[in-house]
Amino acid sequence: MNLYAMTTRGCSKARTGGATLILGSVLVCGAPCLAYTTVTVDAGRGPVTVHVPNAYSPATPTPLLVLLHGYSSSGSGVESYVQFLSLVDTRHFLYAFPNGRTDSQGLRFWTATDACCNLFGLGGPDDDSNYLRDLVEEIQAVLSVDRQKIWFAGHSNGGFMSYRMACDHSELVAAIVSLAGGTFADPSDCQARQPVHALQIHGTNDSTILYGGGSILGVPYPGAVATTESWANYDGCNDSLVVPLGPLDLIGGPTLDTDTFRYAAGCNIPGSAEHWRINGGSHTPTLSGGFNDLVLDHLFAHPKQTLRFDGPT
Repeated sequence: MNLYAMTTRGCSKARTGGATLILGSVLVCGAPCLAYTTVTVDAGRGPVTVHVPNAYSPATPTPLLVLLHGYSSSGSGVESYVQFLSLVDTRHFLYAFPNGRTDSQGLRFWTATDACCNLFGLGGPDDDSNYLRDLVEEIQAVLSVDRQKIWFAGHSNGGFMSYRMACDHSELVAAIVSLAGGTFADPSDCQARQPVHALQIHGTNDSTILYGGGSILGVPYPGAVATTESWANYDGCNDSLVVPLGPLDLIGGPTLDTDTFRYAAGCNIPGSAEHWRINGGSHTPTLSGGFNDLVLDHLFAHPKQTLRFDGPT
């Protein structure tokens, strides 16, 4: 496919070489001119925009974050909620937020676990897992991706799908973040062959995906603590040794609202399991202005290859 460069308010970008690649410049703030580049790839379901930091160089591998929406939402919808896009330049990472398929009710979904959220049995059980793997490979084909820092994050159904990607493609995924999602209820359903850093963020007052676990159409899903413990076990961590970390402000307000815990002993390189408990948080809590930076701090601190840890750092 041919390439083309666009100019926006005096900001110009151009690239040459490669295929299945369309580039353009998008102004995201005022003078001095700051822009990110957009690259379009297609993994078989139509074009997906990849946002590329302004200082991107093919000579330097760049981290990749794929954000996944919840049931009935969209890529743009979940991005407007968590707002990672504003940090693409300053934190220097590649970023995509694709859309899932639509079900018979016209609602977007991901086939993640048996509980969530292919509610009408459309397609095969591996359709979305394979598609998202293909999407990463399409991005790798046209951009220089840091293979030690490929991350998935998602809200609700997107959190479930992030765990699914870690289960199915553990050799690819360095770390995942789930906000109000969960993993498989039956640990044997996850076939992760390598450790993956897993962070579970969940509000204790979530009435949609219950903090303590529940079921969807009669199919059970584990709660936040059980999900974290499952991944501690997958990663070889000692799930009986939980180290409390410092509190965080994830939803704003006068007090620190979130307690954080890490399963910190015995983890296989490069795995870890961590839980951020939003006390009083709902399924879609109002996030603080620093939420996106805190999540990115965590992801950057947990590459595919890292030193073994025996306690909080």
